[in-house]
Amino acid sequence: MSVGSSSGSGAASSARMAAATIGTDGGGSARLPAGAHNLYGIKPTHGLVSRLGMDHNGHSEISPICRTALDTAMMLEVMAGFEPDDDMSWPAEVPGYTANIKADISGWRIGVPTDFIESAPNEADVAEAFVSFLKRLSVLGCEVVDIELRGMAEARAANFLVLNSEAYQRHQKSLQQD
Repeated sequence: MSVGSSSGSGAASSARMAAATIGTDGGGSARLPAGAHNLYGIKPTHGLVSRLGMDHNGHSEISPICRTALDTAMMLEVMAGFEPDDDMSWPAEVPGYTANIKADISGWRIGVPTDFIESAPNEADVAEAFVSFLKRLSVLGCEVVDIELRGMAEARAANFLVLNSEAYQRHQKSLQQD
């Protein structure tokens, strides 16, 4: 199964047709196919990777889809960086993602919005894998704490309005044709 507008990239990486691929991600279009194909996908922070030449909405980011965390870190290091001709690009030093792959995370405090996660429809094996992941974080020395995410319903409604407004603006001419 494949989901998301970057599902072709996810399928190509999964089938080993390419060492790594890129997609675009606004609401999960790279992360969802990555998850469906047991890959790594990340939506970079807005402005980290230039969108110069990209014909897409303001919420989508150019995103790596890879078979390993190390591959994803390497791709992001190569893709990231300031592009002076992109008015959305920001001039910041690119973090050393690959150098941090094996960093010691003991002492990190990890916030988990348990109520929010449990309110989402998840299959039993997904929920079990998440609990196992949290236990692994604890074994690695992290403090896992429950947090509350207020305003998520409002954020979801706002996201729906913005994404659909942008889609209407982008397709306005074709929608108004007879």
